[in-house]
Amino acid sequence: MGQHCCSSSETFLRPGRLYSLKADSSELLEFDLNSRRLYAHRFTDLALPQQAKFCLLSEQLFIVGGRSRLSRRATVVNESSGLCFLFTGGLQLRAPLVLARQAHGLTTHERFAYAISGSPEGHKASKVCEQYDAEADCWELMPSLSIPRLHPGVCCNKHRLYVTGGNSGASLECVRVIEVFDVLLNSWTVLDLRLPVSVWRHVCVAYEGGLAVFGGSSTAGKLCTDCFIMGLSTRRITQVPGLTQGGYFSGVQQVRGKDIFALEDSGCLYAFEHGKWTSTALRST
Repeated sequence: MGQHCCSSSETFLRPGRLYSLKADSSELLEFDLNSRRLYAHRFTDLALPQQAKFCLLSEQLFIVGGRSRLSRRATVVNESSGLCFLFTGGLQLRAPLVLARQAHGLTTHERFAYAISGSPEGHKASKVCEQYDAEADCWELMPSLSIPRLHPGVCCNKHRLYVTGGNSGASLECVRVIEVFDVLLNSWTVLDLRLPVSVWRHVCVAYEGGLAVFGGSSTAGKLCTDCFIMGLSTRRITQVPGLTQGGYFSGVQQVRGKDIFALEDSGCLYAFEHGKWTSTALRST
């Protein structure tokens, strides 16, 4: 594939970019689907929180929340972060979350970003939903979900936000109920459609007029290789050939026609092309 990796702070966002954050938050990984190059961005002035979430907001990378790396207090365990950044080659601080959170979901609709569920304490799941206005640079609380979740999969399809999976926080028991937030009506509903498997830390992405769900971890804590396509109008869920190996995906995925591309947190490229998955380990420095 002609992979190339370099340390860079000069590249800028263009369509066809995948993003992920290494587990220790030491590098922000950026893969260009067009040039097939992997860039490793290292920051010296600001440290990204661990397990931060990413989305593309007005063609800029928006980074929200996670597990704080700034606290040195021995009494603080897994302290959640409320920090938010825009990445345009470097990190720019933006207005913090109303409620600091980790293990949340993140998606966008037009100029707005939505931080959904997660935990302010690192283990207790919440129902909180916040909306960020990119023009006003501010967050506000929105109607809450009906079910609290940690590490849910979230995505936007037209003017609706979909929330899938995640665990309850009290145990590794996962939530199979799918909730949807109608941006125009400003309200949540529960779909009469359930995930066929228990999964969390997975991907939920708009695909073919519906949703694609893949990756993450199962109830037993094992990596999940299943992939499902959900038809929202037909209310049908179809299982397609699974991933070659499991993984966690914290960042930005891309859909091109019937193809899906995702950058796993370890820096491995996953591609769903011609109806099957492949994975390629990319070089990193």
